[in-house]
Amino acid sequence: MKEISNYDILHASMWNSYYTVKKNNFKMGGLEDEQKLEILEFYLLPYFIKYEEFEICDELQKQINLIKLWKTKLH
Repeated sequence: MKEISNYDILHASMWNSYYTVKKNNFKMGGLEDEQKLEILEFYLLPYFIKYEEFEICDELQKQINLIKLWKTKLH
């Protein structure tokens, strides 16, 4: 049986997280804006920057900006 490395687990988890939020059109139902920002800005974005997935980074940054814009319009 092949041993799974921590890197493989992290990599699969990050991609799974990205596909899950994308599939749900970045709505992340049940989460407050601050929680959404934390996931996108401090969890997913740095990972994909590190691995130079620039198309995904652009998409994540766009969603981050939309949430921040939405928050400023509400206040």
